[in-house]
Amino acid sequence: MKRLVVGIVSVAVLAFGLVPAQAATEYVASQKTLASFSAGATGLTALQRSQVKRAVEVNTFAEKFICTGIRYFEQSMSVNIMVRKRAKAACAYAKELNPELSTWYQSKPTQARSYAGKVLLTVKSPKGQAGTTRTLTAGYRYPSCDSEAQQNLTKLNREKWLIYDVDCATDRTSTTPALNQVIGSTPLAPCALTETSVDRTRYASGALTTGFPRSEAVTRWPDGEKNVLIVAFDWPDITDDISPNELLSGEASMFAEYMKTFTRGKVTLDVEIHPERITLLEPSASFSQSERQQNTSQWGAGNVNAVDYFYQEMIKASDAFVDYSDRDLVLFVPPRFEEVFAEFNLWPPGNGPYQTNEDPIVRAFTPGGGYHFRPGNSLWAFWVHESMHYFKLPDLYWNDQNSVKRTPFTFPGPMHGLDLMDGTYNRSLNSWLMWLAGWSLEGEQVCLTDTNFQDSSYELFPVSNNDQSLKAVMLKLSETELLIVESRRQTKFDHTPIRSQDGVLVYHVDTSIPHGEGAITAIAPAGRTLVSNRMGEGGFDTMLDTFLYEGNSLNMAGYNITVNKAYVGSDIVSISKDPDWTRGQEANYVCLTKKNRVMNDPNRENCAILAGAR
Repeated sequence: MKRLVVGIVSVAVLAFGLVPAQAATEYVASQKTLASFSAGATGLTALQRSQVKRAVEVNTFAEKFICTGIRYFEQSMSVNIMVRKRAKAACAYAKELNPELSTWYQSKPTQARSYAGKVLLTVKSPKGQAGTTRTLTAGYRYPSCDSEAQQNLTKLNREKWLIYDVDCATDRTSTTPALNQVIGSTPLAPCALTETSVDRTRYASGALTTGFPRSEAVTRWPDGEKNVLIVAFDWPDITDDISPNELLSGEASMFAEYMKTFTRGKVTLDVEIHPERITLLEPSASFSQSERQQNTSQWGAGNVNAVDYFYQEMIKASDAFVDYSDRDLVLFVPPRFEEVFAEFNLWPPGNGPYQTNEDPIVRAFTPGGGYHFRPGNSLWAFWVHESMHYFKLPDLYWNDQNSVKRTPFTFPGPMHGLDLMDGTYNRSLNSWLMWLAGWSLEGEQVCLTDTNFQDSSYELFPVSNNDQSLKAVMLKLSETELLIVESRRQTKFDHTPIRSQDGVLVYHVDTSIPHGEGAITAIAPAGRTLVSNRMGEGGFDTMLDTFLYEGNSLNMAGYNITVNKAYVGSDIVSISKDPDWTRGQEANYVCLTKKNRVMNDPNRENCAILAGAR
């Protein structure tokens, strides 16, 4: 069977007169086609917003930004109006990001069906100033609402939660000169914290852990190329009317690109989408599984039997039509928006394998359509998150606050909104877990200890950059604790929040804390609080106002961390020691731990998690 290899395909410049003519000697044009819109939709999705944002950021010197809604030439004028609205939304967002842009939106017909319904961005920059080389070293473009004065948040969004609304995407302050850069590369071994949690003792190498040694469990998925098969299915009584390729090709591309990016090419995916939908033989009622059953009793007999029944029935219905040869991972996709089951996932050796006419199904995910096709959610992000567990990487939310376990006014996790393994806005994988998995490239981290520390500045590049540039500084605090300082920039994988996550993130790692208990905790500067933030298209959620912007500083464990300068593609950060700091003194930073996560508790403690301060 010939496989459909899903990848990123460059879009050729369309040649049917989309933009007003300009002198060829004066401007250089770059073009980008936005991701597909849902039927009838005219607003931008989180992915489309990130694509517009990227087009603006990598063309800092652009003067003209043209958005063209494309309709098939035989379609009606009502479709023309719809694609024009889509183009208008794209240009409006570009103008919001860069008020100096001259924007223009329009609609045009095409005879190429593959472009119908989409929006083409054409960005024109003066010749000699186009591309990314100069823009990456240009100063970060902060919004006009952000002066150098610290913003005081005064508008409570939800009083009992102590959540505030923000009026500006960033909060920079006046800058100070960077320290001299005196630290280059360092040995990383001293920062390889040993896992001492009870999980490591209880489950040995098979546990999802936060520290070293790296897992050598037989159940850890090895790196390398993975053959992935996606199969969409229906029930006799619940069906979907969309073809598998139309529904899932974009999700498959994002899945493959994410894994290649954050594993630094050490895990690649060869993805095939089965072209036809498979109909199960039994009605949907036979596959009932509640979220509570899946979440609180995963290994109970009822849930194990439900998972087993699904895979047996799936194979019974599909084996004559689907080639299961040499599949490392199988992804089954139900009708969108069904509410029949929560998740049917395989976690070897706990369940499976399931024999087919060809090779057995050993690893598989089957998420319920009732959750994963809601606005703001992404099927590819679910696949990535769960796949990371096959590589033994941990969840970063508190396991007693997951889904149906949530308790009132309790913040869901110490990295909420900041990491793929938390599963919300920012879907970058943090540099610590990349290193723990063995994926980081040489040069991406430095390790500082009491022995080799010197006051120094560093140019940090975003963790999403798949290259050997420096991404993170690790500050060892004890044999089980360290601080990590890393750079982030929004990518196509992230939601677009109200409060920008383009900045420097500081977090604390404690390998004595088990999986799901808060082993990795975000640290915010003194005075920061919870803010209301957009969660894709799915409404609003809450996050700690964590990111350091230009001029911002954070003091913890005797270290002063200051962002001296923000560029489009990097941050200059100075790290120095505070000679007056002593262990046990009152915390001068903000974080959320299990001790202070109940937000309406008037007796909430300050955050005090650094070594020797408990």
